[in-house]
This record gives sequence, C-alpha cells and structure tokens, in this order.
Amino acid sequence: MRTIQLCLLAKSKDSVRLLLQKDMEMGAPIDDMQQTAIAADMKNWTSLHLACMHNDEGDMVELLLELDPERQAVVLKDDEGSAPSLVVTKMQDVM
Repeated sequence: MRTIQLCLLAKSKDSVRLLLQKDMEMGAPIDDMQQTAIAADMKNWTSLHLACMHNDEGDMVELLLELDPERQAVVLKDDEGSAPSLVVTKMQDVM
C-alpha cells in the first residue's frame, strides 16, 4: 500500500494534499502522478477506490481525477469486481 493510500484510509486530507503538492514541486513526471491515481493495493483498491470510501466531500476524488486525465482509475475494479463509482453506491447504501 502506498503512503497516499494510508493517508486516504486515515481520512487525512492535509497529508494527501501535502504528498501530491510535494510530487508536483519536485517535478514528478505526469506518468508518475497518474500512477498515484491508478496504483492498486492487495485488494486491488486504487487510491480512487479509497477516496470514494473515505472522503465524504469528494475533494480527494477530484484531486485524484485531476491526476488521471485519461480516467483509467474510474474503470479499474477491485477484487469484488467493483469500480470506484460502485464503491460510492455501496457506501451510500450502508449509511
């Protein structure tokens, strides 16, 4: 699991912003930034999956989508076959 994913799990928006800002300041290539959005953990959850699960306001989702202009992460499915948009729907059903 990447550091950004741990921050998303902890609902630490400030940490996510700092990590992304640091990458941008260091001139990280766009491919590396996009990889931040589409990299998956052991359950095939991407950062976008985690943002959809743990970010009520949606601002982290917006940030991650900005990193992924081709919207690759939007269609990536986790081990249960759920794309990030379906994760949002499942979370709303639980609430």
